[in-house]
Amino acid sequence: MAKKIVWLLVSCLMVLSLVIASCGNGETEEETTPVGGVDAPGTDVAPDTDKPQYGGEIVILTNTDIEVWNPGSSVGRGPEQDGIMLEQILGVDRAAGPAGTGETNYIGGVSDFKYVTGKLAESWSTPEVGVWILDIRQGVHFTNHAGFEASEFVGGREMTAEDVAYSIEWMRDNPTSVSSISEPNLMQ
Repeated sequence: MAKKIVWLLVSCLMVLSLVIASCGNGETEEETTPVGGVDAPGTDVAPDTDKPQYGGEIVILTNTDIEVWNPGSSVGRGPEQDGIMLEQILGVDRAAGPAGTGETNYIGGVSDFKYVTGKLAESWSTPEVGVWILDIRQGVHFTNHAGFEASEFVGGREMTAEDVAYSIEWMRDNPTSVSSISEPNLMQ
């Protein structure tokens, strides 16, 4: 039962992460360098660390074509896209893995719920089987990017508990979601 709950939670986290990531906003500035490939003397400017840096490129090694960026979908996507650009509600505690204390290696998934930590949720409780109470972190905003259609819907607003609930309900109600296929009786 614990594995089912962990899988449900991880699946829901993936859906929410996609929603948040798809609402990204960013404008890039073009950086110029004089002919010769070096900056002119006296033009060094410290980077502004108070602002996010947008743009760039990410390269993902995958054995399939990524057709869908919805982490909750079981069709047209690969597992390697999870967690790269999406924030999850809960996730594995990397400090307990091989790069940290080595208490677990996560082969075959999370072996014990003590290795799960909050991401978008600051804390959570399970007062009874099938009931989860998530305390969602405040101050998390959807991005606002003029080039992305999803920004028209969320426009940089703060994420709410309703957004999280919607993502979980989508996973439950969509017959092609990872949760519906892998654990059909888990979310009812």
